[in-house]
Amino acid sequence: MPSVARGYAQPGGPPLAYFEVMQPAVGGLTTSAADMGRFMVALLKPNALVEPEMLSMVYEEDDAAGNRFVGKHGLMNVVVSHLALLPEAVFGLFVSYNSTTAMKAQASLLEALAHQYFQRQEPSLRPLPTAGTDGRAVAGAYQRSQRADSNFLRLKALAACL
Repeated sequence: MPSVARGYAQPGGPPLAYFEVMQPAVGGLTTSAADMGRFMVALLKPNALVEPEMLSMVYEEDDAAGNRFVGKHGLMNVVVSHLALLPEAVFGLFVSYNSTTAMKAQASLLEALAHQYFQRQEPSLRPLPTAGTDGRAVAGAYQRSQRADSNFLRLKALAACL
């Protein structure tokens, strides 16, 4: 497949010898940019099958320039992707990088686009009266969902919880 992008573990290094495929997971998808574009158009159409409010139940949220974008971040060993939708502006962004060295690039790009085209006045934030109680209710040790559980690297994840 000559048109398939190859991933790079290190800048200037050799490309991976294989096409990286994710095992089925929440949101896991391998597709072309053209098909992702069609998917975004379908989600942003009026009377779409999925209401914009429901997207945040399935996807993740990003705040940029006073706007709430809904979408999905993708992270594999060497590929970083981001789908971001702003339904009220009928705007969608999909970007994919073939190296995790671009990890912050997706957020920077969304922030720059939002500031350029969708800037809103940020509301002043005041803590809720229940902030202390709410914080204590969710306090605890957390782990990343993308971690090694089937080999000796599991010890690192366990040590992080101590």
